Amino acid sequence: MNALPPDCVRWITRNGEDNDCGIAAISLATGHSYEQVLGVAVGLNPSVLMSGMSNKEIRATLTELGYDSKVRRKFDLEEDTGVLIIEDHRQERHAVYLWEGRIIEPSLGRRSLWLDANNYLLSEKSKAVWLIEPKLHKEEGE
Repeated sequence: MNALPPDCVRWITRNGEDNDCGIAAISLATGHSYEQVLGVAVGLNPSVLMSGMSNKEIRATLTELGYDSKVRRKFDLEEDTGVLIIEDHRQERHAVYLWEGRIIEPSLGRRSLWLDANNYLLSEKSKAVWLIEPKLHKEEGE
């Protein structure tokens, strides 16, 4: 069964340099505000808006926000959800939010919702390389 698109999708990028895609994707994946995610990310790497985020930094930010995470090289674009890392022909990487077959592109100037992840990848001339799946930490006693 396919899920319906959410009632409201809200995403905000701030710096305009296209290096905050990881921050925006984490915000979408967790429901934390852009500002909350940015604060955590800058605490881990003060130059995050200049350099972007590595997988390790994305996972460390998720941990600080209260999430476990798993990096997967094999995943289903139509079923899985998480921070999707894509790579173009120049081997430049970019983070988007994958939600059960849909792509939410958070970058300034390209903000969009794609109902088909494969169409997005074709349009961007990119391939999906990793999926970082956040899961809330289990509380003691659960």
